[in-house]
Amino acid sequence: MLEKYERVPALEQDKNPIELTSSIRNLFDSNIENIEKTKQSNSSISVVDLSLSSNYESLSMGDRSSRSLEGLSRKSNSAEIINVLVKEKVISEDDAKLFMAFSSQLSYSKEPLDVIKKYEQDFIKKGLYSQYESMFVALPYMAQEHPQILSITKRDDYRKSIGSSDGAQARFLTSCAGASVGLGLAFVGLVAGGTSVIGAGIGAAGFIYASAQWGASCR
Repeated sequence: MLEKYERVPALEQDKNPIELTSSIRNLFDSNIENIEKTKQSNSSISVVDLSLSSNYESLSMGDRSSRSLEGLSRKSNSAEIINVLVKEKVISEDDAKLFMAFSSQLSYSKEPLDVIKKYEQDFIKKGLYSQYESMFVALPYMAQEHPQILSITKRDDYRKSIGSSDGAQARFLTSCAGASVGLGLAFVGLVAGGTSVIGAGIGAAGFIYASAQWGASCR
């Protein structure tokens, strides 16, 4: 297993999750807006490059990680993505089981934020939270601002709310609900070391968003 994913002491049970303050939320919002603008000005840019280009931090990754992430962006569900991450020793098999259950519950939840908070506490209790903290910064933001990306139930509600007459609009941000946890986990696991928790979280949210709108796995 990669060194960055070595287990941390269970004493982190006392750790408090990062709160999505207005200033942090503004960074997320700004990143999403910049991703949209970048895509408009460069329609051929890849999902990976799109996700890296607009973050408030300078994010980068090696060629091998970039190719891996690009390949994972074509997977259609979290189980496929998580299995690849285990094979490449980005995460452990035990952690993968927890993420599989998390993804399954989140994908079909009527209240995705409640599921995220439940698993956030589970990860803290198991001494795993510090390894995946960026995920638990990204996902609450997505659950509040773009729940149709995370939950198939919310996706279906979204489609009903806009009607079925506009096919393009009906597809917008609605096709990645089954893959979002895996996509976010892949970004957090493969992004270059040294990135802050907030920066990696913003990047993960951006990667999920970009994949949902333009990614090959989300159509």
